[in-house]
Amino acid sequence: MVVLREDQLRAFDSDDDSPLATKIARKLRWRYSDLVEDLSDAVLEHRVLLGIERAKTHDIQEAGWICAFVTTMFAVGPAFDAYPPVMGCFNRKGMSGDEQFRLVFATITPRQWQGAKSRSQPAAWG
Repeated sequence: MVVLREDQLRAFDSDDDSPLATKIARKLRWRYSDLVEDLSDAVLEHRVLLGIERAKTHDIQEAGWICAFVTTMFAVGPAFDAYPPVMGCFNRKGMSGDEQFRLVFATITPRQWQGAKSRSQPAAWG
């Protein structure tokens, strides 16, 4: 009988985002410490995993864009993508999720970012 350990099973699971989450959490601690300084490592990693999941709902695939999405969640707010001007970018047809997110950065004005920040509640972290 063959018995697989949990770490071996995880190797087959392409949805295991733990390594990416750890990398993003480290980057947030290093480059954006002011955004995460009050969070324990466990809470930070949990929120990063939530952010990765949310990025994937927009079909964001590339690790760099997932990292940018998660960082934006911390900088602007966990539900920044629900703000109508931002959501409009994610609703564009014929574009990949990565391209749609690039469009967010290309078109959202500082005033709109402020609007997204003011409407995004911390309770949205869950």
